[in-house]
Amino acid sequence: MRKYKIAALDMDGTLLNSKKEVSPRTRSAVNRALDEGVCVVINSGRNMGELKEYLNLFPKMRYINCVSGALVYDCREKVAVHETRLTGEVIEAVFDLMEKMPYPVMFHIHSMDSIVQKGDIERMEQFHMEHFQRMFQRISRQLDHLREDYRKEGFPVYKVNIYHASTKDRQVSREAIIKANLPVTLADSEHSSLEISARGVTKAAGLREIAKRTGATLEDVMCVGDADNDRDALEASGLAVAMGNARPFIKELCQVTVADCDHDGVAEAIETYCMD
Repeated sequence: MRKYKIAALDMDGTLLNSKKEVSPRTRSAVNRALDEGVCVVINSGRNMGELKEYLNLFPKMRYINCVSGALVYDCREKVAVHETRLTGEVIEAVFDLMEKMPYPVMFHIHSMDSIVQKGDIERMEQFHMEHFQRMFQRISRQLDHLREDYRKEGFPVYKVNIYHASTKDRQVSREAIIKANLPVTLADSEHSSLEISARGVTKAAGLREIAKRTGATLEDVMCVGDADNDRDALEASGLAVAMGNARPFIKELCQVTVADCDHDGVAEAIETYCMD
């Protein structure tokens, strides 16, 4: 059986269990793979601020493909080696479009950390995001006036998540952004979240950069995921692995399905396809 040189692991619903924890078996499997020279990569829609508390679990992990491929970070050198930002014009256009919508939304700006409007964390349950509430309370930067403060500070924006109360509202937002012909990449995530990145930004693009830096190709990548925002990376990789808790269409496009995130599916994938 072929052993893959790079293991690209989504976070939520994949590396993390339903309690947002890395299980002891999964942690052990990742670290043993790193010891054996496998390039294990976190392949996540999260930003560096949201990942920081987990990185201490994997001291030999070098590359992070985060913010859905907009930022590739070298943990050894402590530097971004690849980044693609949303332009100010696009961000302003998205704010304009959402302010015209007849339903409530919540903005989540991904810079190096998470930035939200003060007061929005308390209403995350309205947008089916209550399982992230404690993390946001702990690590996010809360601004008094999100749009105005962005204009004043000009902090880098790698991605914008717009949280909706329903999938119907999300579809309306998606159609409005497409109609506006903005130069962006859109992906659904969570229950009714819409992720907005610069055009051409995908997890697959970030993985391609990491593969190039390690002397490999995407054919050498085993990618493990569970949701729509993993699709492009799964389709581009040499081996696509679906978690047992993955959406049905994700399981259909993958060659392999492993156990779910509460039963160490990631450990199963690494032990089977990356380690001797």
